[in-house]
Amino acid sequence: METITSTMEQANQMLLTSLQRLEDSGDRQNEASRKVILSGYKAFEESVEQTASRDETQLRKMYD
Repeated sequence: METITSTMEQANQMLLTSLQRLEDSGDRQNEASRKVILSGYKAFEESVEQTASRDETQLRKMYD
């Protein structure tokens, strides 16, 4: 679980850095880039959550 938390923290930092760069330059193309970054991050976040849920289910089966 710590690995997942660490990975999420790193991804959050990368997302914030990317979005800050786009906000600083602020043109229409960057707005489109921001939307792509956010949708990619959302997909990544969902994938991590699914993996964590699957791992938790497997651990429960092992200890039940």
